[in-house]
Amino acid sequence: MNNTRSSHKRASMSLSSFCAGPETIKILVGPDREEFVVGRKLLVSACPFFRQLVDSSRMEFRNGTAQLVVALQGQCPDMFDLFCYWINERSDFHDFIDEAEEDGSCKALHWDLINLHLFAAQIQIPELQDLAMDAIQDLYLRCNWDIKPELIRYVYQECDPRDSCRLRKWIVAMTTWVLGGLQRVFVAERVKELFDMCPGFWDDYVTHLLKMSKGKLQFHLKNPQLRLPSNNLRGEERQFGYRQPEEVPASTPAIAVRRHLIATDDRRRPSVLSLRYFEFQIGIAGIYVQE
Repeated sequence: MNNTRSSHKRASMSLSSFCAGPETIKILVGPDREEFVVGRKLLVSACPFFRQLVDSSRMEFRNGTAQLVVALQGQCPDMFDLFCYWINERSDFHDFIDEAEEDGSCKALHWDLINLHLFAAQIQIPELQDLAMDAIQDLYLRCNWDIKPELIRYVYQECDPRDSCRLRKWIVAMTTWVLGGLQRVFVAERVKELFDMCPGFWDDYVTHLLKMSKGKLQFHLKNPQLRLPSNNLRGEERQFGYRQPEEVPASTPAIAVRRHLIATDDRRRPSVLSLRYFEFQIGIAGIYVQE
């Protein structure tokens, strides 16, 4: 990411490098082994992953001073910079969004937050997952973005389904919302291509439509960029935002989706995902509709 993140970048260095001895650990991140110095107590208290990492670290001596060293070669340094900020400050990433908007680096921040969410899932830090997901949603709202096809492709073709579970649910919710009020046909065409390329994406999309229909929720009103304060809210609030989408049984009658699409205003119906195409794909998925 751009070096204009000056007010936050290298938070870990500024807070802990003054005592680069046994109380700190040097982490070499990425193929170029970019250095980060983080307090050892902060790391080992964060999650079991780092406790094991520190236990297996090697000792390095420089100018008569000992320092623990570990490597995370498969991670992105810009993503890890966000992680170091969080582990020191235990704060959200709103200031990063403000700075990215000012210097035009929102796209770079987007990918750093995506990778941070995945990293937090891998090392099992739910709090960080939540903050990264909140920041992703805020960034999409701030930039008024549609769901990015390259993100769909990355998550469904390259990421572990368990680590990316929450991202997948959000992607499907965003897709439903975008297509529900879509006037830009070229976007829908690209999404349709991704349905063909990523069978799991189509399966998740169908499941989500069935859940929405069962809950009598309006596809074009429920905006995944907006977050509810609780999963337990009922009534009108649930028409306009998401917390974490719930699972729906595959046996839910698909005819409800069909009737909902028919009843929806023509201007709000998907431009490319026609009812015929939808029913065809439902049949392929093994969900048979009977009047």
